[in-house]
Amino acid sequence: MNLHQELGDSLYQSYGDLLSASPALNARLQQTLDTLELKAQRILEEETPYLAHRQYLDEAQANLARQPEDRGCLSEEWQQFRSLLRQEGMPDNARFWEQQIATAPGRNRGITLIRRLLQMEWRKQLERLEASWQIQRLSGFRQDMLEQLKAWLKMITELSRHFAPLGLDPGRLVDFSAVQGGVTDIDQLKRWADYMADNPEVMALCRRIGKMRQPSYGERLEPVMVKRKLPRLMDNAPAPESISGIRVGRDLPLALPAELALIGEAAADTLFNLRYLEAQLACFDRRGWEQEYVTCEVWEQHAVRFQENNGPMILCVDTSLSMQGAPEQVAKAVSLYLALTARSGQRPCYLINFSTEVATLNLSGADALPALLGFLGQSFYGGTDVVPALEAALELMSQQAFRLADLVILSDFVMATLPQPQVEAMSAMRARGNRFYAVVIGEMPGNDRYQQLFDCQWHYDAETGAISEKLRDPQADARLSAEAAVRTQGLQGSA
Repeated sequence: MNLHQELGDSLYQSYGDLLSASPALNARLQQTLDTLELKAQRILEEETPYLAHRQYLDEAQANLARQPEDRGCLSEEWQQFRSLLRQEGMPDNARFWEQQIATAPGRNRGITLIRRLLQMEWRKQLERLEASWQIQRLSGFRQDMLEQLKAWLKMITELSRHFAPLGLDPGRLVDFSAVQGGVTDIDQLKRWADYMADNPEVMALCRRIGKMRQPSYGERLEPVMVKRKLPRLMDNAPAPESISGIRVGRDLPLALPAELALIGEAAADTLFNLRYLEAQLACFDRRGWEQEYVTCEVWEQHAVRFQENNGPMILCVDTSLSMQGAPEQVAKAVSLYLALTARSGQRPCYLINFSTEVATLNLSGADALPALLGFLGQSFYGGTDVVPALEAALELMSQQAFRLADLVILSDFVMATLPQPQVEAMSAMRARGNRFYAVVIGEMPGNDRYQQLFDCQWHYDAETGAISEKLRDPQADARLSAEAAVRTQGLQGSA
């Protein structure tokens, strides 16, 4: 039984219900077990204490084929074999081997036979020692990994009691690497789950934002094997219509002119008669052709409609002093929910928090949980300056890997108007498939210009829990283009 199966059977005995209820968690467990299987093989190869002995024995066997009657090699190989046995506290049977070595030169091919026998015994003892060490090392590795895997699944079980009522799968959030890295503080995640459960208005806001990107579809050409009836000319017509080649025979109307030219000549006429009697005259071959339809299998390029995977999600969270209190709690809860849904959809997720400085967190890698816990535990302070954060987000979205990225800005939007270059960059990004969303937490700034910048804008009143939604004005692009044209003309006129 291999390591993958042993660990899997033990875990299913304790957490079978949890794994059966979450196919995603089960798939991640299988992937983790495969990784551990490869890690165990690497450990056995790299940590074996018998690597030097194995290499020396391989060299000795190769040397035996080149110099079979070398007495010096025989003595050196015996000393190496003897040192291995003494190192492991095993009997070396020195009297037998020394006697054989002493009498070997007097026998025909004696040194060769003794070296071969010595190497066979050496190989047998070495393999026995390696197998014993591997069993012991694997036993310790298996026990350590089993305890860590159970701790991971226990953590998932505890989180499920809090996140399952919210429709979230914590198995997507907490990786096995979090347990290996010592990140086992789940109390903070539990508190946030309880916070969202106690505030249904916040959950309603999270669910609205989570449904913001509708599935997009594309088409691609794929080769498909199809059956087609294709026309072909077949030589099965009853009437011969055209010359198709040359044959031998005695058909005079179809004889070649060269054959007919033999008639009338005294010597050649006899040759013609002979060839005619033997049906060896060169004659035209005629056939009749007819078009028929034959069913054939051919490859054709067909357009196939497919659902495109949603691109990465970029969260820009305002961590300024004006967000302290209820807006801070709402912003952190929404960030947690969106990060979790992004991982559930296997979407890369980045978080950019901004106040006086900009910090970017990758919530997609192995260290996603520590990064997220660090963000949830920090206090909000400083001023509001969204320009550097938006600039960092636009720089990410300009890369090919972020072609379909969604940007969500969570802020009270107590800020100045965005610079025109960034407004134009947002329009260009929107044309290539990116989307921009705004979550206004607190009092509505009352600036209609934001409705021109974001595809959808939600306003959450932290005091009453009311949620309002505004979609982007369809004429916004036309107005932005007109304003840009006016500014360009003004600059040209001033020049």
